[in-house]
Amino acid sequence: MIHIVFQTPDVALLEQAMELDSSLKGPTFEIKDEWGVGPLAALETEEGWQARLEWWKMVYQDSPQDSSVVGSFDDRL
Repeated sequence: MIHIVFQTPDVALLEQAMELDSSLKGPTFEIKDEWGVGPLAALETEEGWQARLEWWKMVYQDSPQDSSVVGSFDDRL
């Protein structure tokens, strides 16, 4: 069974659940990006991925949030 989570604390929680119920065992993948916003076209290509990163950089440009998160992970991996 494959598990997909969207928040770091959920990884540990799911691992605890797998210890209690071995039928849940399987790899866990954390998706860090917010896929509900921004360009999603051609993400399987380098151009599509770069377009998404550029969009996030634009969003963070006028934001008080720390923009260092942009490009700090790669959900394709």
